[in-house]
Amino acid sequence: MKSANFQKKFRRELKLELKKRSLKNLNYSPRAFAKYIKISPSLLSGILSGRLPLTEKTYSKIKDILSLYVLREGTPFDLFKITINICNLRITLLNTFLGWNLRLLNFFIILTVLMTVCACGKIWGSITWFNSSCSVPMSLSAVTPVYPLNGANWMDYVHVATYSLGPWGQPDSACLGTETHFADCVHGGEIRKVALPGISSCSGLSATDSLNAFTWVCQVVGGQAIFYSSGLQRKTGAHNLLSISGWLPNSVSVFQGSCPVGQTPSTVWYSNTVIPLTGAYDNHISGSGVVVLNDAPGSVYVLDTSRDTDGYNLNLDKQALVLLNGSTLRYTGNAANNINSGNGKTVGANAISVIGSGSQKYDWVEGTFNASPSVGTTATISGELAFTNFTTIRASTFENAQLQMISIKNCYFKNITVFGSTASGFVVLNNSTGIFASDIYAYNNLGSGIDIDSSNASPQDYGENLYASYNSNVGVYLPAKHSVFKNIYAFNNYGNAGFAVGSNNSIVVGAIETGTNTFGGVEDGGTQNTLLNITSVNNNTSGLYLTAASNQGTYANVLVANNSSVGIYLHGATNQRFYDVASVDNQAYGIEADTGSTGNDFRSYVLDGNNPTKNCFLNAAGASPGFVDPTCTSGGGSGAGTEGSGGSTANWGGGGNLSTALLHVGKTSASSFFGQVTQTDSANSTNTNGTNAFSVNLDWFNFSYPFRGWGKNGGAYPNATDIGVCNAGTCRIWDFRLLASDSVFRNVTNDGSTQNSSFTSGTTCPQAVNGNTTAQDQQGNTFLINAVEITYDAIHNPNGNNNGLCESGEGCIYSPNIGAYQGEGDPFSQGTCTFQNGTISNVQMYAYPQNGG
Repeated sequence: MKSANFQKKFRRELKLELKKRSLKNLNYSPRAFAKYIKISPSLLSGILSGRLPLTEKTYSKIKDILSLYVLREGTPFDLFKITINICNLRITLLNTFLGWNLRLLNFFIILTVLMTVCACGKIWGSITWFNSSCSVPMSLSAVTPVYPLNGANWMDYVHVATYSLGPWGQPDSACLGTETHFADCVHGGEIRKVALPGISSCSGLSATDSLNAFTWVCQVVGGQAIFYSSGLQRKTGAHNLLSISGWLPNSVSVFQGSCPVGQTPSTVWYSNTVIPLTGAYDNHISGSGVVVLNDAPGSVYVLDTSRDTDGYNLNLDKQALVLLNGSTLRYTGNAANNINSGNGKTVGANAISVIGSGSQKYDWVEGTFNASPSVGTTATISGELAFTNFTTIRASTFENAQLQMISIKNCYFKNITVFGSTASGFVVLNNSTGIFASDIYAYNNLGSGIDIDSSNASPQDYGENLYASYNSNVGVYLPAKHSVFKNIYAFNNYGNAGFAVGSNNSIVVGAIETGTNTFGGVEDGGTQNTLLNITSVNNNTSGLYLTAASNQGTYANVLVANNSSVGIYLHGATNQRFYDVASVDNQAYGIEADTGSTGNDFRSYVLDGNNPTKNCFLNAAGASPGFVDPTCTSGGGSGAGTEGSGGSTANWGGGGNLSTALLHVGKTSASSFFGQVTQTDSANSTNTNGTNAFSVNLDWFNFSYPFRGWGKNGGAYPNATDIGVCNAGTCRIWDFRLLASDSVFRNVTNDGSTQNSSFTSGTTCPQAVNGNTTAQDQQGNTFLINAVEITYDAIHNPNGNNNGLCESGEGCIYSPNIGAYQGEGDPFSQGTCTFQNGTISNVQMYAYPQNGG
């Protein structure tokens, strides 16, 4: 058995290794890491949390795989100090972060010298040895809250007066609870700081906390470098900070490159009362009844072992329920109702929920909640919030019933998985406003996977990184008004659409959708919605389906391919505007307008090809559908339907048609996508060489790259056998990144045909993101067509309006490709290009460092 100190150090090394891999791939999971190092997920969890010891056998296995010893060579670690007595001399060795093997080498050299000295009868006083490349670390003062008056404890919230000042630059004023948007208050409990005396620059500095829970950002304030925690890391939560007996001590270490700058004392950062769910709080026997939690605001309820429950209800402001060590609360099967589904309270109960809250502010929930008992009645709701404000659910899983939110405001949802519901999975209903939903995963739900339905006109809801697979209605359903959604991943849903927008004045930026079984991949049934950077492939019926209820939408940078009937289907839709679209390799038509569809307008360019029946098809369309049948254009270039034709309304049929795009013909996606994965994806636990027999328990979301997902194991793409949902037989992982060798859709967004100029930091930006290369949507927004706004990032976009569209004065990321995939890696690693002002001005333009798989 390794010593406690050794285990602590090795545990930290494992956490750093997992963090490094997670930063490279945001979908990388602890489960995938456990598989890679050949131990069970439960053992990894136990070692990382300190619950399970590190045995010699486990240590030997892990260190051989990861090349870890006590620590990796060149990796920052605690000050290495050895004091020994040889020949009655007291010797101190101080080594700042050299590799273990180098430490041993130096130690034995010194030991040999000392033995020689002793043999010669020489007298030494003491020796202190330093790594010459690093300065001696300083002792830093303890970590302190940025907002000591109103943000010192967990569930303390501070009012945001000026968004551009970031989460650490606000006045120390309490959140009122009446604000209208989640960004109007900051969770003070997550915001801490560490001052670096005598250091006036942040260059080369980094910081980490010993619990590996927070993200740290260096800022120079008043000539002094200060590290601020900007919040919890993407996949961490309060459970990383707690034990059954209270808050865990934490410290911050600061580094300059690989050299230590200093370390704060290890202290407890919060004084909230921590209450184990034992004794009177234990209701694991069916019939014992729901426990209404009434301890004082600020109380944190914890449980570190899985057990049954008759349900819990948070009944006061600033209460938290946090499950530790991966434990689960499972419903007992008691048939008695325990929650009022209309208000989240226990009075007037008409439903059953594992966890609930109603009409509270600043509550917090983490854990796994299973609605399905071993025997008895299944809970109708795994979790419910009703009429709550600024409540957080984070790092949680809801099993076998939906997570339902009714009439909530300004709530925050992060890293949540919902599966096995007999209705929809993650559901927001009834006048809910101002919510933030990020990293939501939904699979195997009998309704929609994710359903965010806000009927209020404003303020906007915001969602990003929404994942849905194998749901029976719509993968991601977004009928919310005036809302913004980014990065939707919908694979292999077997209902009406992969994702659908159903209301008005919303914006969707970045969506990959494949394998839908019914009406189409992406569906818009609303008014004045804007969709940007969309890829829709391998769907039954259509890739982009615009219903008769759809009107005045804007669709830019859209790639649809290999759909069973039509790529872009205007089914009675009217007054639709398109920029930079490609519809290729569909089994019948590239673009179809029918049932009176009129007033449509194609701008900039259109790519078509390999649509065997017709590239453009009119089927009882209106008088001005926007194109002609079957050639799309009527003139220009070398004639109707030829390369470079179009360019004016007259060449798109005239007679009231509004289109002016150039047409590029003969295109195919046959060699564009990475496509079918034929080697084992090590991040996914249920594949061998990219395949597995269908199961509802496939690892639906863990892949080496975010543009991967499960689909049919069909023929060589593009092929009719690739289309639709995989729900039996052998399924295949697909990868819809563009290949680095592709020249059809990759790096062509300037004109749709030739390669864009290169993006080089400090030089003129590519013409594709010139300030005059713009689009105008039908909400009244003018934006760069080939870039997207960086949202809710006070460092890289302090002055943005967070609508996802790149507008004047904002920080943005370059879009060189047609479709959803725009590259990979850290977009901030190579700095910005020099933006050329025009209609849009003063943009800080970043780009992904790698473009192509």
